[in-house]
Amino acid sequence: MDVVVNCRNLGLVKGETLDIGLGGMFVETGRVRLPVNTMINVSVLIEGAHGVSPFKTGAMVVHRRNGGAGVMFIDPPVELQALLRRTLYGQRESPDALHTHRLIH
Repeated sequence: MDVVVNCRNLGLVKGETLDIGLGGMFVETGRVRLPVNTMINVSVLIEGAHGVSPFKTGAMVVHRRNGGAGVMFIDPPVELQALLRRTLYGQRESPDALHTHRLIH
């Protein structure tokens, strides 16, 4: 999936996610090196059952290796969490369950 990273020090960086989960993703950035422990914003298009949905969320760069960085989502929107669950695990949650999950975290 295509990803756009907004990093204060580097500006907008285009990348591609190679691995995505509920808590974060690995973003391939080529030669661009995202600094570890940096807060960023990520924009991603996620393909779901009802087409492609754009999402934007805060994240932190938690590790870096050649060609990319692992980022951890910071307070992702409930809609993003639900879409990731459906996409990754085929799970469906009621709005009440999503609301409860949001309050706990």
